[in-house]
Amino acid sequence: MKKTVLIFILLIFSCSKNESGMDPHLTAEEVITIQAENEKKLIGKWNFNPSSGRSLATCQISSLEFTDINTYILKLNITDGSSNVMYYQGDYQIVFGEATTDDVPIEKVLLFNQGVLPLASIPEAGSVATFTNIVFDTQGGITFTFKAESGTDGYCDTTTAQQLEADKEPEIMTETQAPEGSNQALFINNWRFTEVSSSLNGVEIPEGGLCGWINSLNYENCVDYDTGEIDINCVLLNDVTVVITSYGTWFFTYYSSSNAIGFQEGQWRWANGDFTAFEVIDEEDDNNWTDAQIINIVSVSASSLSLSSTETVDVDGDGVPDEMLSEYTLQIQSAAFSYPTCSLLTN
Repeated sequence: MKKTVLIFILLIFSCSKNESGMDPHLTAEEVITIQAENEKKLIGKWNFNPSSGRSLATCQISSLEFTDINTYILKLNITDGSSNVMYYQGDYQIVFGEATTDDVPIEKVLLFNQGVLPLASIPEAGSVATFTNIVFDTQGGITFTFKAESGTDGYCDTTTAQQLEADKEPEIMTETQAPEGSNQALFINNWRFTEVSSSLNGVEIPEGGLCGWINSLNYENCVDYDTGEIDINCVLLNDVTVVITSYGTWFFTYYSSSNAIGFQEGQWRWANGDFTAFEVIDEEDDNNWTDAQIINIVSVSASSLSLSSTETVDVDGDGVPDEMLSEYTLQIQSAAFSYPTCSLLTN
């Protein structure tokens, strides 16, 4: 009788273990390790092959970058004749499938709008897009099924899933170059601008500061240069963030309070061997680094970043070069933040 009870207990244990999705050949520690390895394969900047049939209605996927802090940058080329570019930035969630004897595959990846995670429960689909049937090849490429969701409605076909292929860009900041806790590793993060100051030939510019910088951006976007009139339909920004990734991307997001109203993308790379300065170019520069801007890292920590840049300009047109120094203070984007109490352009 005792032997029968023991066998019955063992049978119950065996069934419950299989139903949990844990393969008997993988320990809990092995599952966690393999999940981390597969997540690392996904992280990076993926460029889509022209031959992979990447068009979805009037949108064409150009690139998609996953960061190691669960954020993404999706770039779409709009093919309705406008030649516009659309960006989506937000949070992503990886959903793992059943463990096999040697793998814990990624079942799907869900793209959401910014600030959604963490979720109380994982939905079947993302609000922006859903990836399934994910396969990594031995050459560093990826194939998957992509389905645009309601967040891209109006630009992409949200009814049809499509099989796509992409190749990963080389990482410019590897773990060897950026060991955990190093300045170069801390630099790669999501940042928010909290203060800006400028000086000309060593004299501080009084109308500078964060408000002055934000107003100059609003002026560029909202004021007619010929008439000086403000576009009454222009949405004024009051917050700017920048994402720095280890794959050479810098990505500005411009906000009106908490609403993203504009984006700007470019490339960065180290300007010296001691990781104290980097150079940047805009996307429009088409990978031409001849006139790249050099920016110095004054200090960096897990919560703050200080930058400076020097530019030679001829302010008054007298042929004598003037030195313009700009200094920027940033905080980690996830930290508490109060919007600046300054007078913005009024329309």
